[in-house]
Formats: sequence, C-alpha cells, structure tokens
Amino acid sequence: MVNIEGRFTRSSIMDKQNSKSRNPRGSVSIDNHRGRIRLRFTCQGKRFTIGTKFAYSDQYLARIRTVAKTIEKDIKDGTLDVTIASYRKLLEGGYRTAHEKLEEKQGISLYTAYQLWLEFKIERREITPNIPSFYNMTRQLLKRWGPISLQAVELKLLQEEMAPSTFNDRLSTLKSFFTWAVKNRFVDYNPLEDIVRRKGRRSKDPKRKPFTIEELRAILEAIETDKFCPVASRFKHSHYAPFLKFIIYTGVRNAEAIGLTVEKVDFKNRIITVDQAFSRTTKGTHAAARVMKETKTGNSRYLPMPVELRKLLEPLCSGKDSTQFVFLSPMGLPIDDRMFQRRVFRPVLEKLGLEPRVLYSLRHSFGTRAVEQGMNLYQVAQLMGHASIETTMRNYIHLINRPKELPGL
Repeated sequence: MVNIEGRFTRSSIMDKQNSKSRNPRGSVSIDNHRGRIRLRFTCQGKRFTIGTKFAYSDQYLARIRTVAKTIEKDIKDGTLDVTIASYRKLLEGGYRTAHEKLEEKQGISLYTAYQLWLEFKIERREITPNIPSFYNMTRQLLKRWGPISLQAVELKLLQEEMAPSTFNDRLSTLKSFFTWAVKNRFVDYNPLEDIVRRKGRRSKDPKRKPFTIEELRAILEAIETDKFCPVASRFKHSHYAPFLKFIIYTGVRNAEAIGLTVEKVDFKNRIITVDQAFSRTTKGTHAAARVMKETKTGNSRYLPMPVELRKLLEPLCSGKDSTQFVFLSPMGLPIDDRMFQRRVFRPVLEKLGLEPRVLYSLRHSFGTRAVEQGMNLYQVAQLMGHASIETTMRNYIHLINRPKELPGL
C-alpha cells in the first residue's frame, strides 16, 4: 500500500510491481499476488477479484491478458457475468499443471524437459516465479546446445570453457535436473552422475579489495559534503550518505540494507534484525524488478546498535509505518544499488584517485576491520551472516597474527 505521504511500503513494491498508475474505469488489472497471477476489476461499484493458480511469469501472462480483454468487453457491453464462473472456466481451460504435462513427455527435448522441471519447482514453491539467475544460466546453456543426445551431454559440459566455480554451479544444477528426469522417466540414466566438481582457487576480485580506514573516511566526507556532486544535479550525493554509512558500520550485504524495514530496527533494545533482503532479479535492479527474500544463507542475525547507528537511523525511521523501507531514493523508492554505484560511488572514487571498487567491497572492509581489531572469527561469522566459520576463515584467516615486519639479523 501507499501511505498518506505517498511513500511506497514493502507491500506496494511487491504486489504492484507492474502498476505505474491507477487503471482507467472498466479495465482489468493483472498483478502478482504471492507469486500467482490475480485479476481485479470494478463494475457498477462492486469490486471483483479472480485468483488463479498460474505462476506470475511471461509464460502465462499472454493468455491471462486475452481473458482480461474479454472481461473488459463484457463490462463495456453491460453483459458481465457477475458470478465470474465463465471467466474462471476460460482461465482454467488451457491450464495444465506440470504433472499433467508429463503425459506428453515422449520425444521431448532436454531443453523442454528442463523448462518443465522449473515449472515443477515453481508450483511447489521451491523457487519464485522470478527464477534465480543460476537456473536461467543453465537454461541458456541447454538452449545453446540445441538438440542433443543424452550420451553427448557429458562431453558438451566438459568442453565448456568456464571458471571452476561456474562449472560447479552448472554441474550441480544439471545433476539435480537429471535426477528429477530419471525419476519421472524422461531419461534412463543421469549422464553426469560420475562427473566430479572442479577444484580451483577462487581468484581475488580486485574490485572487492577492502578499503583502508583513511579511504573510507575520505569517501564519506566527499559524499556527505557533496564535494564532487555536479552543480546541475537534481539529487545530491549527501542523500545517500546514511545508506553508505549503514553498510560501512554493519557490513551487511547491499540487498539486506536496501530491504531493511522500520520494524527490524528496535531502538528500545538497541538491536537491528537482519533476516530479509530486497533482491535484484533477472528483470533488473530497480524497485519494481526486486523481490523480498530471505538472506543469502537463509539465517537471521541480530546486530547491536551503538550510539552512532542509533543517531543515524532515528531520523530515517521517524514517522514511518513499520513495513516501510528505512533507506529510500530521492524519488521515495527503494535504492537501486547498481545505479547508485554507477552515478555516485564510482565517480567519487575516481575523483579521489582510488582504484575502481564495487559497493560490495565495503562488506569486505568491515570483515577486515573486525579481524584486525582483534574480534575472533566466530563473532565475525555471526555478524556477517556467513553460512559457516569456514567461509570466514577462507576470506579473513590470512589477517590473523600477520607479521608486521621481517625478522632482523
């Protein structure tokens, strides 16, 4: 919903992602209700709602729009079926569940079978209709391979030029797919069952190199004072200073900071709960393309709120509903971290003469500071929301007891 001040709440972003303005009278709105397509319209002062079992995806929207046009025509002609039974029949007439489609599996291609597997996962709500990127990348891989025999799958995958981490992602996804395909008798065996994961040390991304404390101070000072903000700019860099400070202070992921809502900030007990992220999708990084999800590792963590954070967050939370986002863009929408990085963060680094870094490097800066200042790895893992202590050790163990100089003669 939108509050009195016209600010977007979490529900308005999630449930009305494709609604830019109020629909004209007599029209049917199609929206995303908890991952399923829903139709809503008004006729003679009465409001009608038709829920469907269709996943909110491009695959079904074309058919839904056809039914919506039929309803709009009936409203215009004064022949609306107020029982809406006929419209439900139209909607369900061409719908087949993934289980029903199994009856036509003879001669199906691997790419089509993979599409059907994704439908299964959406119907069982194992994934959202906004399919995660690694599933999409694997789908594109199968599409690029074209018609292919089961015997050729192993060789095709092994011939792909990929980094070890990318290869392992594709391998895991395809193994899961073929396990499902064998169970449902699409194929006779899993061609990748004996393929092992590739070993390879993940190279350090120079764009994620941690900042020093001096560099962080210089960046914050430049943004807070609009030092490098163009004179003709409509929106000042300083608007984003609280958002940037919050990430620097807490080390949260970008999407976790963007998805922080007022209800997660407990001023009484001085605790910030981090258990959700307003994540980007394959459709983009802007507010309408994002979806609210659990954190990357699926865990919740509770961050202490020192005086600096309390002073930072109190003005941002004051007067807002509990479900509203804490950090907003100058337009009153959730912050687009990709655009912030392009238009603000990157230019400021260039002006300061610092090497190019992404916004995520602030998270590594937090972890580095925590270890260098004597915090043990278990505490660092807890604060950063790592899935296990191994992740923390892999990234920060080299900082512990690091020698300051070589031994003398």
